[in-house]
Amino acid sequence: MPRWLLGCLRRGESMKIVSVEAAKVNYPRLKPMTVPRPGLSRSDLNAQATPLRRYTKDPNFSFARKSPGGDRDTGCVVTLEDGTWGFGFTDHGRTTASLIDDYLAPVIEGRDVMSTETLYDLIIRATSGFGTNALVAYAIAAVDLALWDAKGKLLEKPVYSLLGGSTDILKPLYSTGNDTWWQKELGFENFKRFSPYGPPDGIEGINLLEEEIAEARELVGPDAELMLDFWMGLDVETAVRTPARLAPYNLKRLEYAFLADTLEEYHHLRAR
Repeated sequence: MPRWLLGCLRRGESMKIVSVEAAKVNYPRLKPMTVPRPGLSRSDLNAQATPLRRYTKDPNFSFARKSPGGDRDTGCVVTLEDGTWGFGFTDHGRTTASLIDDYLAPVIEGRDVMSTETLYDLIIRATSGFGTNALVAYAIAAVDLALWDAKGKLLEKPVYSLLGGSTDILKPLYSTGNDTWWQKELGFENFKRFSPYGPPDGIEGINLLEEEIAEARELVGPDAELMLDFWMGLDVETAVRTPARLAPYNLKRLEYAFLADTLEEYHHLRAR
């Protein structure tokens, strides 16, 4: 830590946040390093059930395709009075950008960047009138990331050390996508797949999903962890029948069957 900063902290002096601004992020597009394989594109392979899936049999129909900003395209830059800056990023374009600029920035600009709990409490309270989940949570995440990044740079420490330090416990990695053979070639040992099937597909969809999971289990072997993501695309009936069919394939977990807000579906599922 710089001596001047250490002196400031000892004297109880603050390091004020000068500005909090949303920014459009344009990532550099790298040239492919390998020749594309024949067959379906990765986006087509990874077509998945979505919350809208119960109303259509088209696996590519998704609110993500109908709205802007699903590609980590929104940044947040927090600038401190000494010129130090931090960066955070999120999704959903101008929607989250306006939340950052119009609601979150005004309540924390001019405050001490080291007042971690106060800053977070302020941004939660600033959005409490219309909820702190969904798109608001995306905006809050960008600001929170930028604040931690700025603090790490200011103190010349990695952020993980500010959050309690490293751990000796190694967490197993997994790769997500339906091109499991490619992920295996890349060296991954655990895998999560998407289900493109939803309630409109009925028993045919369950049959097709079982075929895909059976092939994936044979490919990765009995010792790899295999998971399945439904991304809020099921109803209670499908959520009951699908796990029963997939039980022989020893999946680690079935993820995200319902919308988080449809609590009655979780109640009905448990009752079944």
